[in-house]
Amino acid sequence: MLAARQLPISPANASRLFTKQTRLFSIDQCKADLTALKFPNIICRPSRHPSEHLCLTLQDAFPFAVDYLALRQHKRRLPFTHHLLHFHKVLPISHLLADGSDPDYWPGEPFVRRLWAGGSVRESRPGIQMVGPGLVLCTERITDVTMRGPPGDEKVFVHIERLIGRHFTMANNDRINPNVRRYRFTRIPSLSEDRILAFVRAPTGQTVASRKAIKAKHSPDYSTTLFLTKEHLFRYSALTLNDHKIHLSKSFCEAEGHPDLLVHGPLLLNIMAIALHAAGKKYGFRGLITEIDYRNLAPICVNTEFKVCVRVPDAVKQNRYVQESPNDEWTVWIEGPEGNMAVRATAKEEQEPIASKYMLRSQLSVPRNHLSDRLPRYI
Repeated sequence: MLAARQLPISPANASRLFTKQTRLFSIDQCKADLTALKFPNIICRPSRHPSEHLCLTLQDAFPFAVDYLALRQHKRRLPFTHHLLHFHKVLPISHLLADGSDPDYWPGEPFVRRLWAGGSVRESRPGIQMVGPGLVLCTERITDVTMRGPPGDEKVFVHIERLIGRHFTMANNDRINPNVRRYRFTRIPSLSEDRILAFVRAPTGQTVASRKAIKAKHSPDYSTTLFLTKEHLFRYSALTLNDHKIHLSKSFCEAEGHPDLLVHGPLLLNIMAIALHAAGKKYGFRGLITEIDYRNLAPICVNTEFKVCVRVPDAVKQNRYVQESPNDEWTVWIEGPEGNMAVRATAKEEQEPIASKYMLRSQLSVPRNHLSDRLPRYI
């Protein structure tokens, strides 16, 4: 019998504590509960300092990190994927789960282990600016909850959408809690991110079950080997306000079946973005990568070498614009110590602004005629 669902109290999931009765886990009920959550808007003023701290932290392991930061600062844009260093929810320590993770996305027991499964990031012109007096809005919602896998080995996947933009205004106050202010975008968001979190059962053996080994089908045009230590993970956890114990406690990781601390999924995404820039610079590419779709296949542990590989489009290698070959994509992947793929992704250079699917009317909460003069192609 599956254990009862028990959630700690936090502003987002407090409304789910409507009953103390024990009930079995239901994916349909879980999806209804999670997709109905209303997360508070996050407003901040992005600065260059977190990006500088990250790039200096990675400089010894990946010298191109500082060069990547200089490229984006010259264009006054937040480095691609560095929005992950901003827009954090801060919860009291007592509201966190036993493993230190955020409870707002938790589907409930028996799925007690959280992993970063993948996602996508797309940035539109002119990106997230690092200068100017204006604040930046980040909205968040859970779009879908699915469960896959054979009985007894199911995995619950929680899909989260984040929209980030500078142009916004105050909307009507929350009807349930009038003290909570709501905001809406008035123009196309500067960045759209989809996150996929995987929740699995606690391991029953001493080690995590082996995963199917996947090898890269092509040889890379650019590759570099990295070696991260626990100090790198500590600094990244501090930058992102991440209390998840799989990045901080070796004894906790060993109890979970891992040999050592696990590298953050977002940190691997930041590293792949830097590798894409380094590969482009090798072939004289002067554009900007503004879109990436990635999947995490296996964890990477600290104190082990791993390789970041990039396959460059033929158009770039032949010094032609990628727009001449719209089907060409950058391919980037990370290989673990045994040469198996741990992360694989595809990326694209700067293209058209974010499409209408990222500007859902439910997200905007505004009539069509109110924005018709500003967004004729997207509403």
